[in-house]
Amino acid sequence: MAHGVKDKSRVRLNQTLHGYSDGHRQLASSIALKPKDIKTMLVLSDISGPGARISEEGYLTGYPLPESGMYALARTWLAPEMSRPGCVWTHTILIDYADLATFESYDSLLKLFRRPIESKVSDYNEPITITKNGLDKGFDVFALVWAQKVVEGLYGSPKSKIVAQRNSTFNVDEVVLAIWFQQWPRLRRAFRFCTFSSSDRSIEGNVFDLQILPSNDRTIRSRFSNSLDADNSVKTEGRWLDTALNDLFGPDNLGLRTFLRFIGGDIASGRSAFRPLCELSLLTESFDKRPEAIEEAVQLLEAEFGPAQAKAARAYVAEAALSNIEKINDHSIDFIFSNLELIPEKISLEHYREIGLVLWKRNRYQFFNLINGSGILSSIAETLLQTLPALELIEAIKELPQLAKLVIRFRKDILAEKEFWRVYSSLRHGFTLADVEGKLSKKTLVAIISAQRIDLATEAIRYFGPVTTLEILGENSLSEDQAYLFLWVEFAAADCEAVSEYLLNETQKSKYMIYALSKYIYPDQIKSRSGSDPWIKSYQAATGGIPKDAETYLNSFLLSRALGGASSSSAELACISFMSVHSAAENSRISGEAWGLLDSRLPSTYFWLDWDKCQRIRAGVIDLFVERQLHPMAFAMLTTSQSLFRLLITQAHRSGRGRDYLKQVWYLLQNSSDSRFEEQLNDIKKILKSW
Repeated sequence: MAHGVKDKSRVRLNQTLHGYSDGHRQLASSIALKPKDIKTMLVLSDISGPGARISEEGYLTGYPLPESGMYALARTWLAPEMSRPGCVWTHTILIDYADLATFESYDSLLKLFRRPIESKVSDYNEPITITKNGLDKGFDVFALVWAQKVVEGLYGSPKSKIVAQRNSTFNVDEVVLAIWFQQWPRLRRAFRFCTFSSSDRSIEGNVFDLQILPSNDRTIRSRFSNSLDADNSVKTEGRWLDTALNDLFGPDNLGLRTFLRFIGGDIASGRSAFRPLCELSLLTESFDKRPEAIEEAVQLLEAEFGPAQAKAARAYVAEAALSNIEKINDHSIDFIFSNLELIPEKISLEHYREIGLVLWKRNRYQFFNLINGSGILSSIAETLLQTLPALELIEAIKELPQLAKLVIRFRKDILAEKEFWRVYSSLRHGFTLADVEGKLSKKTLVAIISAQRIDLATEAIRYFGPVTTLEILGENSLSEDQAYLFLWVEFAAADCEAVSEYLLNETQKSKYMIYALSKYIYPDQIKSRSGSDPWIKSYQAATGGIPKDAETYLNSFLLSRALGGASSSSAELACISFMSVHSAAENSRISGEAWGLLDSRLPSTYFWLDWDKCQRIRAGVIDLFVERQLHPMAFAMLTTSQSLFRLLITQAHRSGRGRDYLKQVWYLLQNSSDSRFEEQLNDIKKILKSW
C-alpha cells in the first residue's frame, strides 16, 4: 500500500477483558474509559443472572458507552476453572460510534472473540486491527419464524422491553446480530441486547431492548416485569414486516437497508421509527407510478415524526414531490414549501419556475409575501417574478394594487407597458410610484402617453423634460389618437425654449407634431437662432401627411411668422406657405382660426373689398418682399402658377417702390441661366414697359 493511503476496509478496535480475581473485575484494557462507562461494563460483563446455565459458546451482550462514544459488543463464557462458582470471562470489543456505522457484516466481529487462557491476559491490553468485510451466514426457516416474532415485537411495540425464548435449533446469537446490523447507525449504537438473560439487565434507566431467555421457566420470566413476550405478542398488520424480514435474511436485496442508513441519521425516536421508515420505503417505490403515494408519505412523516427530526426523510419525499409537482395535491405542495430548505442543491432553475408557478397560481398575495422573506422560497419567488410575462404581473397588480411597489422593484420593464398605467388610472401619484431607483427609460414615458394618462403629464414632463417628451410625442407611432396628443403637446409646449430646441434637433418628427405645436405657440414666440429658423428646419424634415385643413392652418401659421418680426428667414417661410394659403382662401377653405393668424398682419383695404382674402394675402406678401427688400429670387419662387404670379407683379407695379423691386427681380432673372423663370421674366418685362 502506498505511504499515507488509509485502507478503508480495515479498522482499529479496542478491547477489554473482565473476569474473576478477588471478585469480578476488569483484568485488561487497551483504552482508558470514562468512570461511568467502566462501572457499566463491570456490571454488564458479569453473569446475566442467578442460576444461568451458560452453554459452552457463551452469549452476547451489546450496549452503548455514551460517555466514551463507543459501543460495547461482548461475549461471556462460564469460567468453571475458577474456584468460585458462577465466575465468567467476558471479552468486550469496543467500537467507536463512527466505525460502527461502517460495518456491514457482523461475521468479522464474531471472529474476534477469544476465551482467555490465564497466562495470556496481557494480550487484551493492545488494540486489534481487523478487516470489516465478512460473509454473514444464511438462516433456515426456523430462524425466520423466530426472527419474525422478535422483529414484530421490537418495532410493533417500540416502547416495550422485548423478551424471547432461546431456541436451540439455530444460532440465536447470529440472528440477533443480524437484527442489530439491519438497523441504521444511530439506532444501532443505542440498541441494547443480551442473548442469554436469566434476569432483567436493565440498569440505571438504561433499558435493554431485547433479551433472550434461556428457557420457558416461569420463575425466570417473572424477573422481567413490564416486558413484552415476543412469543405471545399480538400480531401486527402491514407490509412493513415482510419488507423487514426480506431485508433481514437478504441484506439490502430491495434497498431497504441503504434507505434506512440514508434516512435514519437524524431520527432520535429510536425503535419507534423503524416501522414507519419501512412503510416509507415501500411508498417510495411507487412515487413515479402512483403520485398519491407521495401524499401518503407526507401524511406518514407528519404523523410519526416531529418537525425537528427526519430531515433526510423529509428531504427525500420533498424531492420526489418536487418532481411530480403538477400531479400532487395542495397538502403535498405545502409539504414541499415547508421543506425546500432541506434540498437546495436538488432544485434546478426549472424547478424554481415550476414551484414559483404553483405558488403564483394558488395565492398571489402569499407569493409576494415570500419575496419579502428570506431563504430558498424567497429566491424561488424572486426568480419567477423576473420571468413572468409582464401582462400577467399587471393583472395581479390589478387585483392587488398594494403589490405594485414590490413588483416594480424586480421588474422595471412593466413600466414600459401601457397596461400598467391603465391599471393605475385611479392612482393619483402613479408616476411617483414608478420612480423607485435611478432613471427610468423613455419607454416608460411612451407607456404613460399610450395609456392616455394625461393626469400624469405635468409630473412626467418634469421628470423626463419637455424636449424628451416632445421627441416621443413626435414619433409617428404615438399620433394615432390626435386629440389626446394635443393635450400632451399643450403641457410640453409651455416651455418655449424647449420647443425651440426640439424643433432644431435632429430627431425624427412627424408633420402632425409640427402642426400640433403650431396650435399652442404664437408665430413670433420663438426667435430664429444663428440665422436658422426652427420652424423651417423641422417642417422640411418632417415626415407623414396631415389633413388639408391642418395643412392650411400650419401654412397660415408659417406665413404669419414670415409676416412677423421673429424670423430671419421670412422669404423662405413665405415661399413654403404662400401658395397653399392663397389656394385655400381662393377656394374658401381657410378656417376662421387660420385666418385669425393672418388677419391682423395683412394690409387693410376698402371695407367693401375686405371680403377678398386672396387680395389681402397677395398685398401682404408683396409688402413683405418690397418693404424688407427680401431676395428677388425668393419672390420669383413664391408660386409655380403663372396666373398667380401675374397677379402678384400687377399689384406690386402699383407703387413706385414695388416697381423698383420688380426691376431687381427682372435684372436677377435676366442674368440667371435657369430656364424655369423665362415666363416670369417676360411677364415682368411687359408690365414694366407698360408704365
